[in-house]
Amino acid sequence: MPHPTPHPRSGGVRLVRALVSSAVVALAATLAAARDPWLQPFAPESIWNTPIGTGAVYEPINIGGSAGLPAHSHVTVDPEYILRPRKDAPVRVLYQAAGWSNRSYSTATFLGRLRIPDNFTLPDTTSSERPNNCTVILGNDRRTVWEYNAFTRPTAGGNVWAYEGSPQDLYGLGTYGGHAGSGLSTIGGSIRKGELTGSEPIRHALKILIRGHTYLNYNSTNKGYRWPAVTADNYAGNPSDPSRYLGTNPKLVMGAHLAIPPSVSESSLGLQTAWGRKLFAALRDYGAYIVDDAAWNAFYINADHEAISEFNTVFGYSMLNSTSFRNEMNRLIPHLRILDNNRDANGNGIAGGPGNRRVTRVGALTPYDPATGNAFDRASISFGGDMAGALSKDGDLGTYRTSASTQASAQTFFTIDFGSDRTFDRITLETGPSDRDAFLRKANIWASAHSGGGFWNGFVDGGQYVIRQARGEGKTHIRFKNARTARYVTIQSMTVPTSEGGDNRWRLAEVNVHYDNDPAATEPAAVNLVPNGGFESGLTGWDHWNGAATIVTDRSEGAQAVRIGANEGGVGRYPDLPSGTNTVRLSFSAKSDTSNWAAVQIQFLDNNWNTLGAAHSVTITQGTTWRNFQGNVLTVPNGARRFQVWVWKAGGTGLVWVDNIRVLQNP
Repeated sequence: MPHPTPHPRSGGVRLVRALVSSAVVALAATLAAARDPWLQPFAPESIWNTPIGTGAVYEPINIGGSAGLPAHSHVTVDPEYILRPRKDAPVRVLYQAAGWSNRSYSTATFLGRLRIPDNFTLPDTTSSERPNNCTVILGNDRRTVWEYNAFTRPTAGGNVWAYEGSPQDLYGLGTYGGHAGSGLSTIGGSIRKGELTGSEPIRHALKILIRGHTYLNYNSTNKGYRWPAVTADNYAGNPSDPSRYLGTNPKLVMGAHLAIPPSVSESSLGLQTAWGRKLFAALRDYGAYIVDDAAWNAFYINADHEAISEFNTVFGYSMLNSTSFRNEMNRLIPHLRILDNNRDANGNGIAGGPGNRRVTRVGALTPYDPATGNAFDRASISFGGDMAGALSKDGDLGTYRTSASTQASAQTFFTIDFGSDRTFDRITLETGPSDRDAFLRKANIWASAHSGGGFWNGFVDGGQYVIRQARGEGKTHIRFKNARTARYVTIQSMTVPTSEGGDNRWRLAEVNVHYDNDPAATEPAAVNLVPNGGFESGLTGWDHWNGAATIVTDRSEGAQAVRIGANEGGVGRYPDLPSGTNTVRLSFSAKSDTSNWAAVQIQFLDNNWNTLGAAHSVTITQGTTWRNFQGNVLTVPNGARRFQVWVWKAGGTGLVWVDNIRVLQNP
């Protein structure tokens, strides 16, 4: 597909010419390598990001004499709510849910505070609706995700009720989190906005729910789950519970990895949609983990609420058991099989099973920039205590302090001196990847102001803080329910039985202190780098090609938009990149009455107008109502001084309308 490329010319006039689509062809490889931790989180070796191996063994499900699950009369989506509040979002009170029903009934258990937009609500349960409401909230350190289930927020601007799951690090393995039935992650494996509607394949495993009472097995050996799950529903083996697991296949349990074997061809399934073919490829190359009980005769797939809304807008029907969605999913469901050899002889997990990966594993994440977080600068902080080893503030997880004895046999203490009184509400202790089990299990804490006299004054009642383990990550979050102001902090391990992990020593590779709910926290609004991106000043500042661009009043917002067509052509401009621009994100509104290809694209340029890397494209899919489109967060390459942004429509009939083009700086 051709696109215009700028070149300098004497007198400052830019020559625009059409090029072949080599840059666009390279797009898939570029996006696979440049990963936004918010949109596709976790390390490449995470269970969610690991493709299935060529040595995987596929076992039949064998329920009711069938090799696979039956087609279901109710196929729908289990919504997940993945929220990224602004750093200065309102701080609201978090209570533990009063139960699976009537969740906001009681304020008896105060868990602390969180930041959440005032306009986000989730109603309490009704007699017929008790949704999982698995929810993720990104912390102000911009890498910890706090995961919940049974999340309820009945009133805009009001308090919140939920059960807490395991917090996770976007840069870690991300196995665990908010799904109560399995202990597995909420953000991991969730279908995100753009994944079913865009042109790129889904590059991660999925998550599904099936009826436990009918299909899942419980016995005295498997306890109703298998790796990577760490639990089953609390009623799974209860002989008096009407929802207990009664499935007959001991391999079909919570956490089972299901996939479509490579022997099944796409063409044999009669798939009718592009999104169905995307799911087929994902289920073949990555598979799906069972994460919760559907609790009735239904089949669910997990997706973020924004992806669900987008699906309805783009395709004109719902993921919530519409006939079109159900029929397409039922072309896939019966072909799922159990990937059985994803553990070694010792029971250790082998993500995706053995062998070479079916497809290329996703690339590394965009490096974390501590400046985007809120951890205290440790240059003026002193650490002490009776743990031997290197200082835990060098950024190197390979150097650490460790206790002389296990947590079952002796108490160990660690001290922090801020140098002056500081206000904080969370302390994070990290073991490092070499021994993730050496985390602090239980603790007593002292927090003393400068005038308080030292490290062993200011004992903090245990009811004033909660200790949350990031399961599988080697991180311990000590979260204070109310902010503390102190100069000295002492953390003393408590003796722990070996049955609770006390046979591990306590290791510290890194220590960070945060004030997550700091009322002074601010976050500047992202700046749009595209002048006249809404075409309110017509085509001022825009180059336009082949006479295809017309300013019209049919717009998404404001007073005007640009229409491209019917012949091939487009518009483009070349904004500068301000100093300090590390990342950008392209978004726009558009509609199209044609199946002919059209897109908005962005290309980075150096000071001599040379292109840097491949162009990044967001395709405009056919649809005659205005929709919002958004690309991935892009890292600005070294040497970039400006960028080209342009709209292009391929030849043929039809029209495309575009409005509100935005390239946000450091979104």
